[in-house]
Amino acid sequence: MRNNQDRLALPDNPKSDHSPIPQVATENPSGFSFAIPTEVIDLPSKGQFYPSDHPLHNVASLEIRHMTAKDEDILTSENFIKKGIVFDRLLESIVVDKRIKARHLLIGDKNAVLMACRIYGYGATYETKLDCPKCSEENTYEFDLSTWKNKDVSLEESGVVKTQNNTFLVVLPQTGVEAEFKLLNGEDEKKITSLEERNKKMNLPSSSSTSLLKSFLVSVDGFSDGSSIYNFVENVPASDARFLRKTYNEVCPDLDTTHNFTCAHCNYEGSLEVPLNVDFFWPQQ
Repeated sequence: MRNNQDRLALPDNPKSDHSPIPQVATENPSGFSFAIPTEVIDLPSKGQFYPSDHPLHNVASLEIRHMTAKDEDILTSENFIKKGIVFDRLLESIVVDKRIKARHLLIGDKNAVLMACRIYGYGATYETKLDCPKCSEENTYEFDLSTWKNKDVSLEESGVVKTQNNTFLVVLPQTGVEAEFKLLNGEDEKKITSLEERNKKMNLPSSSSTSLLKSFLVSVDGFSDGSSIYNFVENVPASDARFLRKTYNEVCPDLDTTHNFTCAHCNYEGSLEVPLNVDFFWPQQ
C-alpha cells in the first residue's frame, strides 16, 4: 500500500523508510499488550477552511489508526445504521485526536478519512453492484481505490473570492446577485439527508437541489436572514442555481473519485463516483 500513497494523497511516513510505523499501544489488565498501526493522511482542505478554534485549523494532515475488530462492530450496529451515524462513529473511533468530531469535519475531509480507513483495513480493491444510469440494469463493478487522489481546487479559475470568514463570494451570471456560500460539514450533510428521508416517507417530491442551496448559502446581496435566503432559493433561475452548485463543487476540497464506467448490458459509457455505503467496508472477495 505504501507504494500507492502519492496517488492516494496518503503522505509518506515523515520518518525514514526504515523507521517503524507509528502505533497506538493497547493493553489489558493481564499485562498482555500490542501496538495498533497508525497512518497520517493528507486532508483535501489542508486545514485552510476551519475556524481558529478548531483543532484542524491550518493543519494539513490527520493521524488515524487502523481498524480493529471492535470497529467492525460499529459497522454492523443496526442502531447506528438506522440513525445514519455509523460512519461518524467509525470515524471518531479511528481518529487519534479525540477532540475532532465527525459533525464538524468538512465533507471532503470526512471522505478522505473514510477512504484511508477502508484501504488500510481491507485493501484498495472494491467490488460492488451498480445500476446503469441509462438502462437500470445491475452491473458488478470493481474499483481500484489506490488510483484516487485529492481534487485540485483553483479559486481564480472559478471566479470566486474567499473571505476572512472562510466563506466564498461569487456573482451569478443571470441575476447579477452576489452569493456568499460556505463549505458544508458533517452536520450539514446529515440535515440534508434527514430532510430527504422525511420527504420520501411522506411521499413528497425530492428537494435535494433547493436543500443543498439553502444549506451552503450564507447571504445573497448582503442579506443573511433565513427568509431572504429561502425566498432567493425558491425563485432563483435554474441557470443561476446550476452555476452556483457547479461553482461550489469546483471550490469544495474533496477526493477526486470519478471513474470511467461502461455498462455490460447497453454499453453506456460515463463517469461515476464511489458509492459510499456500509457495503464499502465489506469486500466481497
